[in-house]
Amino acid sequence: STHLSSFSTQPAFQVQVNTFSASDTSKTAAYDPSKNPTMALTLIMIGVYILLFPLAHYIDKRTASSEKIIAKNEREFFRGLNHTRKMHYEEPRSLHNWKASIALAMRRRHPWFSL
Repeated sequence: STHLSSFSTQPAFQVQVNTFSASDTSKTAAYDPSKNPTMALTLIMIGVYILLFPLAHYIDKRTASSEKIIAKNEREFFRGLNHTRKMHYEEPRSLHNWKASIALAMRRRHPWFSL
């Protein structure tokens, strides 16, 4: 027959569903880094993290050595934020006010400019 419904009676291929058996879950080859590159990469990344954490912690503590410097930077940041909001809502629009608010917005949102 030449009718289109004749094509739908027998599918040309069948998709098998993946099943798991007890032998699939008990294999230790999936966790062996020499046979599974994903596990090797995971172990390498965890190892690098563990090795570099003390160094990063030391550099962070040395950089932020003084609580007063941190508090001063936070005060300046929030004062600038409040000042730009005041400029936005109370003062007339000007190019100077716009540039100041854009500079602080970039400092707030962009990690490279926030330093």
